[in-house]
Amino acid sequence: MQVPWHKTESVGEMKTSAEDAKKATQAMRYAGLHNVARPDRPGCYALSASPKGYQIGWSDPSGIHISATIAWDYGKGDLLLRYVYSLYTPPSLCNVVDPTVTLADRTTDESPLWNIQFKGKSYTNGRTVFVGEPWSHQTAIYKFENNDVVTMIKDQFQHVDRWFQESELYCKLQGAAGWVTFVDSCDVGLTIGSNSDASARVKKRLLMSSGGEALDKVPTIKIFLMSMYDVLEAHRYGVMKKHVMHRDVSYRNILVNLFGIPAEGPAEPTFVNTLLDSSGKRHPPVALLCDLDNGCVYGEEIESDIIPEHLKSRTGTPMYIARAVETGRLLNASHPFFEPMPEISSKAIAKRYAECYKGDTMRTFRDKEGTCHGGKPDIPRYKETRVNEDQAKAAFYHQPRHDVESVGWCIIAFCLRSQPKDEKVEHSLVLLHKAWGFLTQSGYRLDVLGMTLQDWERALHPRLKFLGMFLFRLCEQMSPEYGFLSPPPPQDHLHEAFQRLILNQIDEMAEDIELDTEKLREVPELRQQKHQGMATSFGPSLGQSSSSPSKRRPTKRSAPSEGKPTATPQKRAKNESSRKARKTR
Repeated sequence: MQVPWHKTESVGEMKTSAEDAKKATQAMRYAGLHNVARPDRPGCYALSASPKGYQIGWSDPSGIHISATIAWDYGKGDLLLRYVYSLYTPPSLCNVVDPTVTLADRTTDESPLWNIQFKGKSYTNGRTVFVGEPWSHQTAIYKFENNDVVTMIKDQFQHVDRWFQESELYCKLQGAAGWVTFVDSCDVGLTIGSNSDASARVKKRLLMSSGGEALDKVPTIKIFLMSMYDVLEAHRYGVMKKHVMHRDVSYRNILVNLFGIPAEGPAEPTFVNTLLDSSGKRHPPVALLCDLDNGCVYGEEIESDIIPEHLKSRTGTPMYIARAVETGRLLNASHPFFEPMPEISSKAIAKRYAECYKGDTMRTFRDKEGTCHGGKPDIPRYKETRVNEDQAKAAFYHQPRHDVESVGWCIIAFCLRSQPKDEKVEHSLVLLHKAWGFLTQSGYRLDVLGMTLQDWERALHPRLKFLGMFLFRLCEQMSPEYGFLSPPPPQDHLHEAFQRLILNQIDEMAEDIELDTEKLREVPELRQQKHQGMATSFGPSLGQSSSSPSKRRPTKRSAPSEGKPTATPQKRAKNESSRKARKTR
């Protein structure tokens, strides 16, 4: 018998072996799934039992807590009875309920719909379109449709002492086109965790009036390339004009097939359809950026010698995070080799490009006298950081080009796994699997950047091999550590390089190719993870990697495999009773 998550209050698992190596790991994974499946009850008990005894656990967005293994005959089952009693009459610390979220229909066995309260107004029959990982932000996004009016609500558990609130960053963008349209925000009034160990999280709610579908639903290669251009343009405008930087660009944060945006384009920024339309008509973007969970203010303060602490912190999504951000230092390149700024190959597009961005000198920039992106390699600095780790770390801070590199990883991942619609299954995927292996393993992505043109053509689907040169040129621009250039390049130099390459590829395409939006090219790593429930369209569902998610140290919590007993179960149970009153009553 299968019971849907929204009809369960707790989880448990019975182990047949007393020496099961997994211990409470699986039960706590179930508890984490329960957390994200029940937004009205973001906290959950878990029980892991075996012939040897049982463990009681608790899971919520702040982390997990697990008791030692308690023998069945200890205390005549008193703690087990208290656990059962707590399921019906939970102690105050474990009565974690969000009354602003309720099931629209408690009787259904289908995917549930939700009713959500926002500042006194009720939004009904919302469909869940995204859920994040447990023991973290535990992000949930809902879509409400009423008489052709679409409203998106985003719930998230944020650290109480984070540097920047997502709502404040959206306000700073002032409704800039190319980003989801922010309407309002509120504090839900639910706090979980403890301030003593920096685990405290407060539930925040955002209301938005625009959105779209996931990147893997983009219908054609040309629209994909146009989407990447518009994402870069929106990000560029946010950084250069509004002083807001994303810091966590990944496939999850790029939306296509948009809804809720004006039919007419804005006065600025200028998106790709406006650029390609010689009539002068202003067009809206074909893609949106969303999710400023890890965003920050990026402004005039970087002109000083003191780098703000939030720019020294490292945050991003594995597989898409820039390499320098991942390591927290200037890249340890084997050679300080750079490619000059690409040029737009079509004279007509180049002319139109200059007209659309009149007054922006970067749009007409050309390297000369051996420069690359306006500078030349600073060899002494390069040699010094090669042998001086402290200097390499001190010189690092998160810059706009790092977000552009993340866009590059999105482009590479999408192109590798895309296949044309109604295409037969390929027999040779060796190069795809090799490239994907490099892409998904930390420390090996440089091997992707070093792939030859022939490697790219063999790794792509045969009908998409024409993208090989585009990806080869893109990697040439992604590879270098631009911190070794003197003078430093402009803040939007890598945006410019990428956008020119994209325009060239759009112009050179003889035909557009319709894509299969239901099935991607298979890779073995994801095939295995799908069976484990951890796979996503373009990589493992690993969440954010952050060295500093808030002003304070990261939450320290027990891992599911760390439920080790102390000297005696009795002493451990006594400590658990006093220190974690949330578990029993």
